[in-house]
Amino acid sequence: MEMVYDCLSDKRSAFGSNAVKIVDKHFKLTKFKNNPAAVRAYVHWALNKHGPAFWGTPIPQKEEDRVGKVPKGLFESSFIIETAAPLLKFTANAAGAYGEPVGALALVAAAVERAFKMYLSGTKVVNFQDVFSEEKIGSFVLDHLKDARKISANAWPRIKAACGQVKGSNDRKQPPAPILVSLEQDRGNRFIASSPPPGAID
Repeated sequence: MEMVYDCLSDKRSAFGSNAVKIVDKHFKLTKFKNNPAAVRAYVHWALNKHGPAFWGTPIPQKEEDRVGKVPKGLFESSFIIETAAPLLKFTANAAGAYGEPVGALALVAAAVERAFKMYLSGTKVVNFQDVFSEEKIGSFVLDHLKDARKISANAWPRIKAACGQVKGSNDRKQPPAPILVSLEQDRGNRFIASSPPPGAID
């Protein structure tokens, strides 16, 4: 396991940069051009604990459309998959008998979260002191790790398969609406009552 951890540590900055590139690409879509309000609204939705930064099928962006809707596919968003693809390929042989790459997935989730936070104001703001280091994002990784450990045996094959067939970024059609970010309190506790119980997030 130490070998896998060392490999991830060595590659950490590359994964952080890759997540930023993927989020940058998303915000180059026409609907976000010269529209910081739309960017800001998408970021707030994306970073919702059930938003599209992390879920393959997130809750709707508009609050009035959320009644009866539950997210599906934690850590199966296109942002996670595109960032994770080279990482999971890199760790596949190293992980071996150590089980599923929960640590790798938690690192990817932290990278995606950090990339979206650069756009919280509606325009990209880069803090050059905000490096993707263990000191800066270690607590994020540990929180995401709690959720990664709850992923069910049924979900892992989907995640791995998706990493081998990466598609484009999520381009949801819902109009932007301001939504408060709830991730700070709920990172690590994203399963909901109608979802599988802890230890089995599908």
